[in-house]
Amino acid sequence: MGGASIIGAKAAFTNKAVQAEYGVNEPVSGFLLDSGLCRDGAEVSFDETIEARVEAEIAFVLARDLAGPGVSPALALHSVAGIMPALEVVDCRFVNWKVRAVDVAADSACGSRVVLGAGLFPVSGIDLRLLGVVMEKNGQVVSTGAGAAALGNPIEVLTWVANNVGMLGRSLRAGDVVITGSLVRAEPVARGDVFRATFDRLGSVTVSFE
Repeated sequence: MGGASIIGAKAAFTNKAVQAEYGVNEPVSGFLLDSGLCRDGAEVSFDETIEARVEAEIAFVLARDLAGPGVSPALALHSVAGIMPALEVVDCRFVNWKVRAVDVAADSACGSRVVLGAGLFPVSGIDLRLLGVVMEKNGQVVSTGAGAAALGNPIEVLTWVANNVGMLGRSLRAGDVVITGSLVRAEPVARGDVFRATFDRLGSVTVSFE
């Protein structure tokens, strides 16, 4: 894909409300590419998107390799260097997002870009289920959520991703980034929009569309 390198993985449909919206009952995984990795405050060209939406997510960064199948939540947690606030820009090649789980899987979970916050935070002492987030669009609060929206606990998502990609003959590597699915409703994008997600204890992350 244009010489891009895989730098991690992602999960979609980890939120029960999103599963119900699309009529699916299990997550879907995909890979993250270095070409889609952005820094906090990134400006994305609106003309390069199709029907983009923005999601607030928790990102894990791995300290050591994690190879499934057979990964447990305890092993997954032991492999984490820290967590980061993230915004994912998802995009869809199907009109009006009329997709099935198989379509999303074939499109690498509709991945487009991932915007990571500035800090890496230890997971020790944090109950990831209760880690809250406030999503703003153009300065107005549009939704709130918490880590429990991602399969009950984001570490369960990391475990699932490691085991799922393991069945494909791949493993997660030290330094990989794994995003764990939206904690809030995905927000549609228009030219000029600015999105900010502010996480409890992690700070905020912002993306705009020009």
